Amino acid sequence: MIMLRNYFKIAFRNLTRQKLYASINIFGLALGLASFFVIGTWVYQQWSYDRHFDQSQQIYRVGVNFFNVGDMAVGPPVFDSVIEEFPEVALSTSLDMMGPITIKYGDKEIEQPGTFSADKDFFDIFSYQFLVGNPENALDEPNQVVLSESVAQKMFRTTDVLSKSVLIGDDEVPHTITGVIRENSLKTHFTTKVWLSLERDPEATSWTSASMYNYVLLRPGFTEDDLKNRLNKLIETQIYPTLNLTQPYEEWSETSSAYHFVVKPLTDLHLKTSLRFDFFTPGNATNVYASAAIALFIILLAAINFINISTARSSGRAKEVGIRKTLGSKRSALIKQFLTESVIISLIAFLIGLALGELFLKLFEQFTGIHLMDALLLNFGQVLVFTVVTLLLGLLAGMYPAFYLSGFNPISMLKNNFGGIRKSGFRNGLVITQFTIAISLIISTIVVFQQIQFLQEKDLGFETENVLVVNNISSLDNQQESFRQDILNLSGVQTASFSRRIPIGEGVWVRNLKTPEMSESTSMQVFLGDENYVGVMGFHLLEGRNFSRELASDSSAIILSTSAVKELGLTDPLGARLNDDLTVIGVVDDFNFQSLQNDIEPTAIIYSPSGGDLAIKINKANPNDLLSAIQSIWSAYDIAEPMSYFFLDEQFRQMFNNERALGKTITLFSIFALIISCLGLFGLASYICEQRAKEIGIRKVLGAAVSNLILLLNKDFTRLILISIALAVPLSYFIMNKWLANFAYKIEINPLIYLIAGLSTLLVAWVTVSGQSIKTAFLNPIKTLRSE
Repeated sequence: MIMLRNYFKIAFRNLTRQKLYASINIFGLALGLASFFVIGTWVYQQWSYDRHFDQSQQIYRVGVNFFNVGDMAVGPPVFDSVIEEFPEVALSTSLDMMGPITIKYGDKEIEQPGTFSADKDFFDIFSYQFLVGNPENALDEPNQVVLSESVAQKMFRTTDVLSKSVLIGDDEVPHTITGVIRENSLKTHFTTKVWLSLERDPEATSWTSASMYNYVLLRPGFTEDDLKNRLNKLIETQIYPTLNLTQPYEEWSETSSAYHFVVKPLTDLHLKTSLRFDFFTPGNATNVYASAAIALFIILLAAINFINISTARSSGRAKEVGIRKTLGSKRSALIKQFLTESVIISLIAFLIGLALGELFLKLFEQFTGIHLMDALLLNFGQVLVFTVVTLLLGLLAGMYPAFYLSGFNPISMLKNNFGGIRKSGFRNGLVITQFTIAISLIISTIVVFQQIQFLQEKDLGFETENVLVVNNISSLDNQQESFRQDILNLSGVQTASFSRRIPIGEGVWVRNLKTPEMSESTSMQVFLGDENYVGVMGFHLLEGRNFSRELASDSSAIILSTSAVKELGLTDPLGARLNDDLTVIGVVDDFNFQSLQNDIEPTAIIYSPSGGDLAIKINKANPNDLLSAIQSIWSAYDIAEPMSYFFLDEQFRQMFNNERALGKTITLFSIFALIISCLGLFGLASYICEQRAKEIGIRKVLGAAVSNLILLLNKDFTRLILISIALAVPLSYFIMNKWLANFAYKIEINPLIYLIAGLSTLLVAWVTVSGQSIKTAFLNPIKTLRSE
């Protein structure tokens, strides 16, 4: 115990004696730990989605893909009744996503943004903790509802609400409360706070409709492959015979338009799944992996700083080590002493890092617009993990200096003849590693933002600017045309179009098309709109004409994209007949209607004089005033539902939220990485300048100019940075090419990026080192040489 107290006493004396180096070490570690804590907490949260459910590894969601519409999160309503018969399946459940609903109790009314209808087995599969009620029968009967703890508290100021009746929806249907669920910080892809009992449609028997989210719990011992094999057998024996196809099953099942089930593990839904018609916004695994790598890089940089400065200061502590070894101190005692100092620095940095971490949370949210989490320290387990990481970092970072310093020969140390400062190859290697990482992060930041800018400026084949979409126009029933005429009278409205599908929207329409010469039809995505649709969307009409309300024949008219023309093998498309009932009247340029990570698909536009969306082309000036005027007109119609709308350009920009978040994350923490690297460089430069003070004094006496002395002191560091640039260029090129491979449309990396990143890093390094170099070069040689 006395020995341990002595270790701490000596450690604190050394820290107070070397305030500059101790401050650099502590602040560098604190900055690294704070960054690691913030990114690490976010990465863990992203990874932990849905893993807290019992048997989460045995739960799967089953969607569908048919007629080449793409993988969908939803599946057939009939699926649940059939899947329960499979021996591999213990339980299955179906969910129906509902829109916003109102919940009333007495004179109190609250609105919930998104709710689910779930069948009786939902809470048997998903192990939510009930504060009141029984999960086994909570949704067994019609008109039952389960509330989350926050909703119950908001409505009743208590969770003791079992058997109370609330009114749900505009129709105010009475529902009995059968349970209240505890809320916690554990992450799940289910975002709802209200669950209603599901009422199934007994008429739903079709396998070619998709509207339900279907989940299955497999029995122990069965795997995802077992489930997929069973589903493939289901397609062959029950689904294929109902499709009335002429192709043999073996031939048809290999085509892209065949029927496929989409099986996804529950624990993969958040990070590894991106499906059509999902009810949540998935995370991005690439961003999470990249962020985890950044966190490890930053903590590595902080550890390198500690090792570098500690070994550089070895000559300063040589006599201390030599005297202690001469007086009988064992090497193990010296190692314990140095490791104690290292751990103390780490613990001090840990406390500062926690405070900085809370600050970084707010800074990150301000910088990126992304809310990571409410607090850094969410639970005791998290504090324990951070503490263990800090202690390990202190031990690992202090291990090399401890063994290095304690291994010196005491006679050589007392003669100042141990060569500590000259053996700098290891330290130089660490400096090169630091700046290689920092430069790679800077290059990656520039590439990510250039790619985002490229995607946002790319010609989509249609116009996103100044298009307002009212997506619940069907609520007006037979007053839709009247509403359109009213808004067309506004001075800021150019034109308006009814449609059944908007590019970048959520809906999917597919049509099988074929020419008389084709033996089999091809599935193609279609858009439906009236005679104003092409103009409002700004499609580029290359051949033919637009739809016309005056021509009765246009009820069977179709406009193809250039890719669709090629897909159908048409050399002279205008006037061509498709499916015996459609006539091609025009050709538009290809347009992107989904993420630019995907290639353009063949598309067709079919005439439809009505639809559930109203796309409005407005003038650039005062869009907010115009929106208010349109909302006022909507309010004048006697309907309870508020106008639902979005601007098409905002919808388009949301497609790149994940990439934009990645770019801003790399930017912010690249700055921190560069700061940490420069802190280490500053500490190392300070010490080396201190060691070379007499040499500089002699050179000045012999007539060396100050400018030459500054260049001399900067020369070695410049060489290290140039080596770092040479290493960072191929490393960042490889990483960024891997990332860009995710996009169908991508930039070519400009060599100027490497030049800009290298020169900027070199400039920052020069500024960092030059402060100490100038100070040393201007020292009076009399002061540095008077002891000689």
